[in-house]
Amino acid sequence: MKSFGEYLNEEEYTPQKGTQMGSNEGGIHTDSKGGKHYIKHYRNGDQAKVEALTGKIYQHMGIHTLNPRHEMVNGKHSVVTKYNDNLKPMAPHHFEKLDSKQAHQIGRMYHAATLTKNWDIVGLEHDNIMKNHKTGDLHAIDHGGSFHFRAQGAHKDYDAGIGEHQSLRHNDQASGHVFSHVFKKHPEAEKSGLDSVRKIDDNHVHGLFKNSGLSNWKELHHNFNERKKKLLAHYGE
Repeated sequence: MKSFGEYLNEEEYTPQKGTQMGSNEGGIHTDSKGGKHYIKHYRNGDQAKVEALTGKIYQHMGIHTLNPRHEMVNGKHSVVTKYNDNLKPMAPHHFEKLDSKQAHQIGRMYHAATLTKNWDIVGLEHDNIMKNHKTGDLHAIDHGGSFHFRAQGAHKDYDAGIGEHQSLRHNDQASGHVFSHVFKKHPEAEKSGLDSVRKIDDNHVHGLFKNSGLSNWKELHHNFNERKKKLLAHYGE
C-alpha cells in the first residue's frame, strides 16, 4: 500500500510560498488527481496523533473540522487535511457579529476545548476558527495544542480538572474575547453547546482513544471522562 506522500505531485510537494499556517512546517500540496491538501509536519509524531484524535472527538461532538488524519508523508509524521477554498479567516470583530447558529457552534467548541484542554481553540490571532463563506458554518482547525501538548509542541499536564472552563474566558486572551462576548450576546449558546457533551457516546470515544496510536491513551481517556463528569456536574447534571 502506498503512503500518502507517494500520491503527491512531487513538483508541488515543496510548500508554496505563503501557504504555511501555524508554527509547524506545512503547506498546500496537490495529489495525482489534482486534489488540494494541506499537509503539516510534526517533529513529534505523538502531537500529530493528538491532533487527529482531537479532530475525531470534535466531529463526534458535532463540530465542523477539516477532518485531520495522521499520515506518514515521505518519512515524516504529518497531519493531512483536504483543502477547502470556501474557508476564510475571521478577524476579531467578526466574532461580535455572529448569528444564533454560529453562536451555538461556538458553544460546542467551548465545551470541547475544556474537555480536551485545548488552550489554542481560538488561536492567538483568532486564526483557529474559520468561516465557510458558502454555508456560514464555523470550523475549528489546528488542534495540535490539545491534551498534553502546547501548540508549539511543549509538554503540558493533562489532568482531570476543568480549569479551562474559566481560563478560556479570561478577557486578556483571544479565547476570552470570543467566548465572553458570544455568551453575553447569546447566553443560550453556552448551555445549548452542552448538548454535545451529553450526547457523547462513551464506547465510540473509547475506541477513538484506543486506536489513536498514543501509548498513554488509557490515561488520557480516563481524564477525559473525568472532565466530562465534572463539566456536566458544574451545570447541575
